[in-house]
Amino acid sequence: MNETSSAATGKRLSGKCLCGAISFTATANGGEVALCHCRMCHRWSGGVHLAVLSATDLGMEVEENLVICKSFDWGECCFGKSCGSNLFWRTQSGDHVSILAGAINEEDQLTLTAQMFIDRKPTYFDFANQTTMEPEADMIAK
Repeated sequence: MNETSSAATGKRLSGKCLCGAISFTATANGGEVALCHCRMCHRWSGGVHLAVLSATDLGMEVEENLVICKSFDWGECCFGKSCGSNLFWRTQSGDHVSILAGAINEEDQLTLTAQMFIDRKPTYFDFANQTTMEPEADMIAK
């Protein structure tokens, strides 16, 4: 799952926040979903963070309903102003966008393929899917 693969195997996806005040479209990698175990994602999502990585051509209707929280120097969390739905994580430069899987309408086109920051996974759960498992040092190096 790298950012160049999205152009070759991109799928046009759509989605919205819980209340519908924000709707969006994007081209994403082949529907690949990654699960992130980093502490920031756990705090932001309240648990397991599942996201479609490498989204491009993100377009939104009613963008003024989007709240942007600068989560750290290089990244920001985006969520719905009215309902609080977590929608996107993106670099502040905008060159990488990750869309939370739960916000996507075409959920039947998504496949869990990777777990990131696997060495940060809490001991209280496990997943049965066969996925790649990448530790924190490898993710930071990327």
